[in-house]
Amino acid sequence: MMIGRHVLVLGTALAALTAVAVAPASGAASSARRAAPKLGHWTALSNGSEVPGGTPALWTDSKHHVYDVWTRKVNSSTYTFEVNRIASNGKVGGAVDAFSGHHWGSLSFNPSVVGQNGSPLVVFSGAQGSTGDYSLGCIYGALGPTAPWTNQSWSLSSDCVNPVPAAAQNKSGTLAAAWPSGNADVFYRVGVSPSIPASGPDSQISLSSGSVAKRTGMVADTAGSDDFYVAWAQANSTPASKDGYYVKDVTANGSAVKAPGTNTVSVSRLPAAANIAITSTSSHPGVYLAYCVGSTSCKLRLWKVGAKHALSVPGTANPYGVSISAGPSGRIWTSWFDGNTNKVYVTRTNRKVTKFGRVTSYATPCAEDGLLGLSSGSAGRLDIGLECVSNAKLAGAEYLAQAEVPLKISASSTKVRNTSKHTITMMVTDVGDPVSGATVRFNGHKASTNGKGKVSFTLAKHTKTGKYAATASKSDYRSAKVTVTVTS
Repeated sequence: MMIGRHVLVLGTALAALTAVAVAPASGAASSARRAAPKLGHWTALSNGSEVPGGTPALWTDSKHHVYDVWTRKVNSSTYTFEVNRIASNGKVGGAVDAFSGHHWGSLSFNPSVVGQNGSPLVVFSGAQGSTGDYSLGCIYGALGPTAPWTNQSWSLSSDCVNPVPAAAQNKSGTLAAAWPSGNADVFYRVGVSPSIPASGPDSQISLSSGSVAKRTGMVADTAGSDDFYVAWAQANSTPASKDGYYVKDVTANGSAVKAPGTNTVSVSRLPAAANIAITSTSSHPGVYLAYCVGSTSCKLRLWKVGAKHALSVPGTANPYGVSISAGPSGRIWTSWFDGNTNKVYVTRTNRKVTKFGRVTSYATPCAEDGLLGLSSGSAGRLDIGLECVSNAKLAGAEYLAQAEVPLKISASSTKVRNTSKHTITMMVTDVGDPVSGATVRFNGHKASTNGKGKVSFTLAKHTKTGKYAATASKSDYRSAKVTVTVTS
């Protein structure tokens, strides 16, 4: 079952499709401060409120506070954005109505959240009231974090006929948005216009004859050129071989590049309300796109745009609602929901984005349709927003969980004899990258790893025989263990 996940136009105002009815939110429950959840534990955020279905947007500020934003249906004719603030220690705040009663007649169900002077800024389309600038259905912005979030006096579109935008911001602070147009091409705008609607025509990417863009994505290469890239999933092409995922550097006005191996099946596996999985890294140039290849099952790929080949993502054959996000030190998080198992799967690359670590799975309270929003920033903890059809009520619901990757610890020797003294060197790594500053405990002693991820311990002659566990731990990581056996 797919619940309503689109926005329609009626005249000049937007109207959302029918959503699944659920009980109203409990103000007391939503305002309560919760303790930090355990890793992989799903905290209910929507608390019975009506969630019409879409992809949650997450953003992390410089102090590691995370904002999770999703669309809530208030009643039969109005919508708002709900916001949860997650503290730097992982504690989850209560849901807050971003518009504090000044609700919208319609809102896009896939908002984007970026930062402006350290505060969260949501970019979206919608219609508020029957007159005035915000009734037109253009692409707008609203600035938080204090409710009500402040509607901005600018627009990112002169097209006010059903734009469903993906938005991004570069390191210079410029905003941009891209969306499928009504005439089967892709529209985009770099830089806000002080007028509503935006003055002058929107920029346009013309697709091949008969082709349509199902969804768009937008990202800036913030660690490199700072250029904006627009991605889109193209279907109904003639010939059909032109179907697939495309990315274009619109700042440099480069040529559109097709993602390796993508085709009609790749595009068909993109859920109607899922965002295109595209991101840049925190420390090295390039933008990355995740997508499916394969005809009978999905083989997930992560592609550095412009590279000849894409990197294989380990995991399941039925990923749904794939999402990626920048991680610490240039790494990239990849996560997806599997409709066969109703679990969320998480993995992360090394710093060079050349290989993935172990995949971790988390059971969810979902029956189907899991869509994910991710945010990590420079911290090792990943916050995961999940919107799905819940098992409990078979209705749209919003959840949050947190994940960390496990360390790996290895010993220079795992079996020694006590007939002589031995120096055992422990090495702690993260997908092959050395981890400095990790605490290693062994045989009643503890020490921290050096810049190469190593620390050494001495086992004296005549050490008692047996098994000795060495454990490695560090903030924002799951601990790891290796065993050294001492024999006579």
